[in-house]
Amino acid sequence: MKSNDFLIGAVLILVSEMFLVLSGMVIKQLSGELPTEMIVFFRNLLGLALFLPWLLRKGTGVLRTTKLRFHMMRAAVGVTAMTCLFYTWGQLPLAQAALLKQTAPFFTPLVAFWWLKER
Repeated sequence: MKSNDFLIGAVLILVSEMFLVLSGMVIKQLSGELPTEMIVFFRNLLGLALFLPWLLRKGTGVLRTTKLRFHMMRAAVGVTAMTCLFYTWGQLPLAQAALLKQTAPFFTPLVAFWWLKER
């Protein structure tokens, strides 16, 4: 692997974290005015608006799947996690909420052990 790939990867991680912090700041401001559920709704509406041009260009055939149940389960877990994250950003100081989010890698193996019966 080229060192250029590592540099690109590092830059993309930094940009991703920067946008995550900016999202947290915006949500922190909005949480005083709007309920968490509405913020999550508008965040997903924005995602749909960004996704729609690609979907219109490619057609709905690209969404065909044989594992709809798993996609629905993943969507439900994702929206639940987003709601919890946005609620946390609204209620806690931003530094504490960001630190709490960074603990996810510690809980992932526990959930995999319990839910997926992984050893």
